[in-house]
Parts: sequence; C-alpha cells; structure tokens
Amino acid sequence: MKFLHSTVFLLCTIVLISLSFRLYHLGEMPSGFHRDEVIAGYAGRFIFENGRDFYGNVLPLLYIDKYGDYPPALPAYVSGITTYLFGSTVFAVRFPVAVIGALTCLLFYLLAKELFKKREVALIAAFLLAIIPWHLVLSRATAEGIIALPIVLGGLVFLIRFLQKQQIISLVIFVSLFFLTYFFYPSYRVLIPLLLLPVPFLFALTKRSRLFLIGTLLFFVALTGIFSSTDWGKGRFDQTSMFGKQSGGGITDRISILAQEEGQNKINVVKTYHNKYVLYTQEFIKQYLTYFSPQYLFLEGGLPYRYAVSDKGLLFVILLPFLFFGLFSIRKERSRFLWYLCYLFIISPMPSPFTLDDVPNVHRTLFMIIPLLLFSSFGFIEVLNSIKQRGVRILLVCVVIGILCVEMIHFFHMYHHHANAVKSSVRGDTNKEVMAFLVSMKDTYQHVYVRVGDALPIYYLFATNNYSKEVIGSIHQRLIAESFDNVTFLDRDCIISRIPESEFKKDVLIVDQADCPEDPRLKILEVFYRHDGTRSYRFAVPL
Repeated sequence: MKFLHSTVFLLCTIVLISLSFRLYHLGEMPSGFHRDEVIAGYAGRFIFENGRDFYGNVLPLLYIDKYGDYPPALPAYVSGITTYLFGSTVFAVRFPVAVIGALTCLLFYLLAKELFKKREVALIAAFLLAIIPWHLVLSRATAEGIIALPIVLGGLVFLIRFLQKQQIISLVIFVSLFFLTYFFYPSYRVLIPLLLLPVPFLFALTKRSRLFLIGTLLFFVALTGIFSSTDWGKGRFDQTSMFGKQSGGGITDRISILAQEEGQNKINVVKTYHNKYVLYTQEFIKQYLTYFSPQYLFLEGGLPYRYAVSDKGLLFVILLPFLFFGLFSIRKERSRFLWYLCYLFIISPMPSPFTLDDVPNVHRTLFMIIPLLLFSSFGFIEVLNSIKQRGVRILLVCVVIGILCVEMIHFFHMYHHHANAVKSSVRGDTNKEVMAFLVSMKDTYQHVYVRVGDALPIYYLFATNNYSKEVIGSIHQRLIAESFDNVTFLDRDCIISRIPESEFKKDVLIVDQADCPEDPRLKILEVFYRHDGTRSYRFAVPL
C-alpha cells in the first residue's frame, strides 16, 4: 500500500508540473493568435451555439473547410467548449488542449508500465513527457496532434493488454480508440494501419485472436482507403504530399531541370537516371533520415515556424546518450513487446517523409515522442543498474538532474524571450490586437474597410463575440466574407484600389497592410508592429 501511495504521489506531482508548464501565461505565450487557433475556437463555439458550422453543415464530424485543407472537425469542438468558461479569449481556446497535453503523462505512464513492467521507467517517461520542449510547445499552441496522442496511447495500452490476455473487451476498446484518432488528426490515418501491420504475426496468439487482429488490420486499411478517396480526405494530402497536386510540383520541376541539363536527344538517359521513381525514392529517404538526425531532434527542431524556438531542439541533449543505451540494451531483451517498440521507433515519422510542405515537420512526427522517450527512460534505468557502486549512481543522478535543469532553464528563457520574434508574420502576431483596436474604433466611423485575408473575418467575429445564426451563409469558401456590422472586407492585399472614390469623402476607417504603398489621400492613425520588428497593419482615414 505504501508503494501504491508513493506512485500516486509522484504521478500527481508530475501532472502538476505538467499543468504548470502548460498553463503559465498561456494567453500571452506564444504571442500572437494563429489563424488555425481562432478558427478552431470560433467554429467550435459556433457549432455549440447553433448546431451547425458557419457554412451551414449540421454538427460536422469529419471536417471544417478552411483553405481547401479540410481539417478534422472534432478538435474545434474541444477548443470551443471552454469559451463558455473563459469567454472569447486566447486562453479559452488554448486551455483544453493544454490540459489534455498535461494529462497525457498519465496514459504515457500506463503504456510504459505495460511495456517494461518497471515503475521507475514508467515514472521517468511520464516526467520527461511533462517537460520536453516538443510536447510542451505544441500543447500550448492548440495543436490537434496533442489531442490525438493520448487516444493513441490509450489504444496501445489496450492493444498490449489484449495481446497479453486476449480478452474481447480490450480488443473493442483499442479498436474504438484507434478509430477515434481518424477524426482528430489526419496523420493517424496512415499510422494506425502501420501500427497494426506486424501485430497478428509477431505475438503468440490463439487462432481466433489472430483472425480478429487480421480483420482489424484490414478494417483500418480499408478505412484509410475510404477516407483517402474522398475530396475532403485528400485535401491536405494534395497540399503537402510529394505526390499532391500542389506541393508535388517540386519533384516534377526537378525532373524537368535535370532533363534540360542532360541536353537534347538524351531521352533514354533521363528515363534511366531522372525518372519520377528515382527522385521520389531519394526524396523519401532524405526526409525519413532527417527525422532521426540529432540536428532535428536535439539542436534545431523543425517547422512550421509557429512551433519554432530559436536555437533549441525538440528534446534535451542530456537524453541522447540514454536513448542510444536504451536502443542498444534492447538486444538482450526477450520481450516481443519491446521488439514491437523497436518497430514503432522505425515507423514513427510516418507519413511525414512523403510530404514537402513545412519539412521537417514537428507536428506530423509527434508520434515519435512515444518510442524516443520510452527508450531514453529505459536506457537511463539500465545505465543505473549497470553501476554497482551506490555513490557513483547517486553522483550520476545528480549530474543528470543538474544538466537537465540547466537545459530546461535555457529552453524556457529562449521560449519566453526569443521565440516570439521567430517569423512573427506566420504566427498571426498582432492580428488579435488589430481586431481589438478595430472593435474599439469602428462605432465612431460610418464605415470600415478591412482586407479579407489571413482569416480576419473570423478574428472579427471572435472579437465581437458574434455567434449569431445570421452568420451562416455570410462566410464562403477560403473564409471569404463580405461584411458584418459596418465593416466591409475586401479581397485584396492592398485594398485602397478597391475602395470607391466616393468613399474618401465620407467618415470611413481603412485597415490595410502596413507595407502597402502610402496614399496621399490618407492620414495614418496607427501602425502595428510585430515582435520581429516588421509592420503588420495600419489604420488610416481620409484627409
């Protein structure tokens, strides 16, 4: 009983640490309010209010279209629900994802306990998840993968329990959880079939259990095929994949350049050395290996920039030797579950190597956290167990804790004081402040003109707390809107040319990009600057 109490106390401490790191100044850090965040928060609250999304779709479960990418709808429900508690604020939108990220430590503990049967390994794994930059940064930025990760962890826990005891209830639970991931983050539509691929053949099972697992594998393969065959299911694929209609042009252009360099009448040479199979394979290998490089994992991290922290990797460098030792120590283990973990390590970057957009991508490869931290935790315990002298073990623990603290302090300094200036324009920096200023000014003018891009109509509706059913039909594809209240949105980067000459004689306010050419007919009232020193928007009135 004492052992149980100590475990519960340590887990509660880990969760409190995790919550503290994720909720501290959550509304202000990261700075800015990315368009994906405001769209998720507004769409979720709008659906709760009206039973439909702003396009008029009744309780959508599959997707909410933003820019032809058709992201899953359920994360918006999660982000929108807490606006009832905290109002239409940045904190409200980020809060549920941050809390889910913090509580994921508990499921990670259960998975590590199931795999290694060692409480120490499981506690270290849970603690590492609570503090590592990779998971922490995404938890604070409303990343859909953070919501999906604990569902996958729960699925893996019950998958292992099914393999151990072969009880139908465990089968039903893990299949249900894996099925649920398809509605939270698209990457798992590729990962789940891969997770199950070796399972029916790797473990000792009864004939009935093996058939159940083969049927489950075929079910998820078919489900992935069905999702991928729909327009909404392949929307993001077309935007990011090397085979997609939009991003895939990079490979096609490369083939054309190589063909021109070979010269005329070299068709056979081009077909032999520069065909699409060779270039696609090269690109895949390049991308795949990038995700295992120390530079990506420990030194620089990856993209998108909204998750980037200057000069910091995704994991703490002190974990690197223990990761290698953990991988090396697996060779003496006879547990098929640990060999299955090695398989998860190999496939963990999927499907990111098939993409060309924002690579290397820290969000699509979030699943890598599972094997990386499990092997690091296992390696640390194995190192301690290999040392016979108690004093040396204590010294090693003190040194590791000291280095870890130094790395944590440096990371938090870089995150809180320098991350804001990394590509502020792609973080939605100042958009929230611009809308707040617009709302405070708009009633003193007869009419207000604003550019429609960067999801500004959604920012405006969120800032004015407008979830009225009348909004339905006013927002069109790619989040284009015409007007709300006395605010008109114009579809052009520099909107001056779209405003009728007659309007310059009226009492109007114009909100335009700050870098647009200055107009002698206008007086600048306010200019907003991002954290990186660039200008975002300016407010102007006719002279």
